[in-house]
Amino acid sequence: MTPAEASRKGYWKNWFNDPTPRDEQGHGAKDSPRCGKTALPMKPNHVETIVAIADAGTIRGAALVLHKSQPAVSNALKNAEDGIGARIFLREPTGMVPTEIGHEIIARSRTILNELRRLEEQVRQLQGELVGSIRLIVSPLAAIKITPQSIIAFKRKYPKVSVNIDSGQSPSAFVQLRRGDADLVIAPAPATPSEEIGLVCEHLFSDPLLFITGAGSKFADVESVPELNAAQWLMFGPKEREPIIQGYLSKLGFELENPMTCSDSVLSVMGLLAISDMVCTCPQSLFDQLKGTWDVVQVPFEVELAPVNMAVITSSTRPPTSVVMAFKEVVLKEAKSAPQFTQ
Repeated sequence: MTPAEASRKGYWKNWFNDPTPRDEQGHGAKDSPRCGKTALPMKPNHVETIVAIADAGTIRGAALVLHKSQPAVSNALKNAEDGIGARIFLREPTGMVPTEIGHEIIARSRTILNELRRLEEQVRQLQGELVGSIRLIVSPLAAIKITPQSIIAFKRKYPKVSVNIDSGQSPSAFVQLRRGDADLVIAPAPATPSEEIGLVCEHLFSDPLLFITGAGSKFADVESVPELNAAQWLMFGPKEREPIIQGYLSKLGFELENPMTCSDSVLSVMGLLAISDMVCTCPQSLFDQLKGTWDVVQVPFEVELAPVNMAVITSSTRPPTSVVMAFKEVVLKEAKSAPQFTQ
């Protein structure tokens, strides 16, 4: 038995073990359908089943993902619910719907599953195997300017390590990092001390920030704040990032009249800019890369904008595996050796 298997059979087998009877929403109740039943130990395969059902939305879909029969998945779910003492899912015409407490159980199950994966990978890496997986979340600038070079350099030494890349930035990327859904983020550094809680940030480079718009936009030649207040604004990133950008613009004297349109897709943002009067903040390196493809221009704004400070970010509460640390070192090395970046 490997250390990873021993850990799973020992430490994790009683996770979530709670004998208290619960009602369908997971609350303690004397009339709970599970009242009087003896709780069973929570096992790793139960955790895997919970996550698979949550992702697939149906027992059938989870069975396909897990390569098991539907009765086996249903039985594992029943044992998990008995072990926890709470109903995790309700069967609805649309599929399996999480209960109120089920949402919390699913979130914690994802964390356990991710940590089990990291544990097994770390043991193999400590035994000399150059294997494992890395999940990255990268911002648009990082996706174009630092991530490609880093992956190519990393893969030369670690060809058997799986690298998965998602797009994103604060605050949603940091939430995923804290809860273990991502191993590493390459994006603008946290803007406030509270946003940095639970994270380890290392500076990569700084890049000037510009305002850009379509070449035919009525805002293509404006030079002052009042002229841009009435503009329709675009933003790279999720909706949750809008208060950060709005706060930054407010410090420059902006009083925006309209809500922002938000997108993680560079293609969506550039496509909208090229055919409209919309305005967007954009790192200069990203603009320089895209302006030859898209009909966009820099707004000749009279106020000097603060640069974008890019960082490589990991969790301070979940130790990275050896290959994640190796990839981080590659990213830091690539940033230092790139002459186009301002350190």
